[in-house]
Amino acid sequence: MRSADAVLTAKTSERLEDLIPKLNKVSGLPVVDANSRVIGVISRKDIIRVRRAEGSLRDLVEEHMTAPAVTVGPKVSVRNAAKTMLKQKIRRLPVVDRNGKALGLLSRSDIFKPLLKEDYEDFLEKERVSSRASSSPPACIVQGSGQHSPHSQHLWLTTQQQQQPVHVL
Repeated sequence: MRSADAVLTAKTSERLEDLIPKLNKVSGLPVVDANSRVIGVISRKDIIRVRRAEGSLRDLVEEHMTAPAVTVGPKVSVRNAAKTMLKQKIRRLPVVDRNGKALGLLSRSDIFKPLLKEDYEDFLEKERVSSRASSSPPACIVQGSGQHSPHSQHLWLTTQQQQQPVHVL
């Protein structure tokens, strides 16, 4: 999450073309009103949609932003932020103080990359433990003489750790 002084925002009265330098650094911005309260979100995709529709980059942000903004407070858990984003089908979640002013902006990658990395590392560890626990010791075949007759030959299947026969062929 980008927070505090690093929070970039867009104003409703800004032109889309003025956001392009800001959107080189981030994929979306909280949109604030004249009192600096978060009221919406605008993204690169919104600007791309305008261009594809042959719209003007001189349009105002308020004409293309997603509003009202779905926001959370600074003490929201990662789990609840993720649930909110999934339920609302949004990619960015502004974090606001009790006055509605931007403290930061959570993106899906802020939430899900650490979770995916953690899950993947857990998966790898479980695989390592599982393969150690379930792997049989390597077997080898040893040729030996049988007890029935000094002239008969038997093949003994043994493990490398134990030289005792596991199975006599």
